Amino acid sequence: MKRIALLFAGMVFFGATPASAHADFVSMTPAAGSTVSELSVVTLTFSEDITALGSAVVVLDPNGVEIQTGLTAQGVDVSVPVNTPTIVGEYTVNYRVVSVDAHVIEGSQAFVYDGPVSMAIEEPLVTATPEVTAAVVDDASRLSMLGTTLLAVAAVIGIVALLMRKRRG
Repeated sequence: MKRIALLFAGMVFFGATPASAHADFVSMTPAAGSTVSELSVVTLTFSEDITALGSAVVVLDPNGVEIQTGLTAQGVDVSVPVNTPTIVGEYTVNYRVVSVDAHVIEGSQAFVYDGPVSMAIEEPLVTATPEVTAAVVDDASRLSMLGTTLLAVAAVIGIVALLMRKRRG
């Protein structure tokens, strides 16, 4: 029994590592490379849940003007509403999002808008760039590591308590 407890303790401290799987980009609506005639929201789908904290999605019109008006992360989907397009052409979607396990996923996709355009001249929306500061990512990584460490300590305490109980009994 003592050998099993020691083996388990060794596995907890030396063999237990956080999962190595990372979230990946799965798809976008409108689809990457597609041509659309209506546009009100862009939705990105990933292979793992995404958190809004530290995530950014920027939608640029053909002139490089940002047209997104916000960001919502719900499960594996990240959605950004957009202003009515004022120009026909290729729109670029740049993203840098953070999965709930603190992994950063970044990339760029494009689609073509070929629908009606708004004649209203709108001031460009000034928003933060999609860069997540290192501090946000570091804090999330530290929190994940702290959780793993606390779990390992709790397992060792449980094993020690079990061994002490066996000795008394």
